[in-house]
Amino acid sequence: RHHGRSRGHHAVGQVAHRLQDDGLIDYVNMSYGDYYALHHQVGGMDVPTGFQIPHTAPPVADIKLPRLLNGRFRTLEEVEQVLRAGEADLVSLVRAHIADPDIVAKSAAGHPEQVRPCIACNQGCIGRVATFGRGGCVVNTAAGDETMLAERLIRKASRARRILIVGGGPAGMEAGRIAATAGHQVTLVEAMPSLGGLTNLYRTAPRMGTIGDIATWLEDEVYRLGVEVRLSTYMSAQDIVAEGADTVILAIGAEFEAPLRQTQFPAQDIPVEPGANIISAIDLFSDRRADRGKSALIVDEIGHYEAVACAEELLEQGLAVTFITRHKMFAPQIDITLRTQSALERLYAKGDFTLHVGTRLIAARQGKADIAPNFGSKVQTIDTDTVVWVGIRAGQAELAEELQAHGIQPICIGDMLAARNLQTAIREGHLAVRSLPTGASEAQPLRATA
Repeated sequence: RHHGRSRGHHAVGQVAHRLQDDGLIDYVNMSYGDYYALHHQVGGMDVPTGFQIPHTAPPVADIKLPRLLNGRFRTLEEVEQVLRAGEADLVSLVRAHIADPDIVAKSAAGHPEQVRPCIACNQGCIGRVATFGRGGCVVNTAAGDETMLAERLIRKASRARRILIVGGGPAGMEAGRIAATAGHQVTLVEAMPSLGGLTNLYRTAPRMGTIGDIATWLEDEVYRLGVEVRLSTYMSAQDIVAEGADTVILAIGAEFEAPLRQTQFPAQDIPVEPGANIISAIDLFSDRRADRGKSALIVDEIGHYEAVACAEELLEQGLAVTFITRHKMFAPQIDITLRTQSALERLYAKGDFTLHVGTRLIAARQGKADIAPNFGSKVQTIDTDTVVWVGIRAGQAELAEELQAHGIQPICIGDMLAARNLQTAIREGHLAVRSLPTGASEAQPLRATA
C-alpha cells in the first residue's frame, strides 16, 4: 500500500529489517499501490519519472541487502541518477524494455538517442494484456509478435522501391522508418512546417507531454536513415502522379472538424442558437489565449484521453467544467490502462468539476446548454460559456479516389481511414511497409542494430 506518512514508513522499515536479520530474504523490492489503487502501481504519463522513489526509498535507506525500486523509468540515464544518489541498488525498467528491447545495447554502444521511448500510456502493454491476454506496445509494433515482426527479420529489398509517403504524422513517419530500414528510396512529404501531426498539438496538453517523445524519436530516425523529407509541401493528386513513385502511401489524417452528430442518437439534430460558442479539442489547444469564459461543457463522444485533457486544461484556466459522455462510464477507452482513476482524482481536486455519464446534449445557447440522460426526458439546463465538442472525426478518402482514377492504388494508413488512436496509426504505418514484397527470396535479413 501507499505508505506516504512517516508511520507507514516506519512500519515498512521494521518489517524489512526483521526479514533481513532473520535471513529470510535476499533483496528488498519496494513499490506502492494495491488492488484498490492499481493506478499508483503502474504510473501513466501523468506522473513524473521516479514518482515512487520519495515514498519507497526512505523506509529501506539503511537496509544492507540490495534494494530494488521502480517508478516509470524510461532511460538508463534516469536510472543512473537514482543509483548515484544511493537511493537504490537496482531499478526496474519493464515498460522501457517492452518499448525497446535493445535499450541496454543501444545505450552501451553510445547511442541512447536511438532508444525508442516508452510514453507511459499503458495502452499497449497493460491494456492489451487485460483485453487480449498478450502483451503489446503502442510505440513498438513488434512487441508480443516478435516471431513474425521483430525488426531483425526485416529483409533488405533486392530492388529498392521508390516510395512516396504523403503525411508526416506518426503513421507516415513509422512507414518511412521501416521503408528506409528495408533499403527503399523514401520520400516523406508533409504539408505543415514540421513533422509530428497532431502530436505537436496534444503534447502541449496537461499531463500528455510524453506523447511527443515518440514523435521526436520517429523524426530523428527518419532523418538518420536518410529519408528525403519535404516540409511545408502540399501534394495534390496531380503532384503525386508526377512523382512517378513505385508505391504511394497516404497518411494524411482525418478531417479536422468532427460533425455535430451524437453517435448514440444520429437522427437527432442539436439546435445551436446564435451566440453559442462550440469549439473542438483541436481549437482549444490551438488557441490557448482565447477567452473561454467562466464555465465550459465538454461533450465526449469518443471515450479516450482527448476529452480528459480538455477538462484538465479548462480547469487549470479556472473554468467550472461539466463533463458529459454518451458512454456508461468515464473515458472507457482508457480505463483498462489505469489512467481514468488518476485523472478523476486530479479533475475533482482542481476545481468545480461535474461528471454526467450516459448523457447527451439537447441544445446549445449563448451561455447555456441543455443536457439530458441518454434514455430519459428530464432536461437540465447548465451554465456554459464554451462547449467543447470531442467528436468522432471522419476519414479522408477523396485523395485516394483521385489517385485510383489515375491508375494508382495507394496504401492508406492511420486516421485517414478513420480517426482512431496512436497505436493504430503506428501499427498501420509499420505493417504497410512490412507487407511489401522484398523482391527475391535471396534477400538477406537485417542484423540487429546497436
